[in-house]
Amino acid sequence: STWEGMAGIEAVDGVHALLADTPAAFAEACLRLHASDALSARLTAEAAKLVREKHSAEFLENVL
Repeated sequence: STWEGMAGIEAVDGVHALLADTPAAFAEACLRLHASDALSARLTAEAAKLVREKHSAEFLENVL
């Protein structure tokens, strides 16, 4: 994603997603994901964890 696309989501580059703002950097990130099942699996797991912990209905009920 772009940094702007992840604004307000608390995602960390390289932990929850690969973030890039230029076409070349975005293409490089896509190629990294395509080349590494392990990287894709790790980012997917961490992103799902972030959603559960910070953006789920259960979390929002406790915050509001």
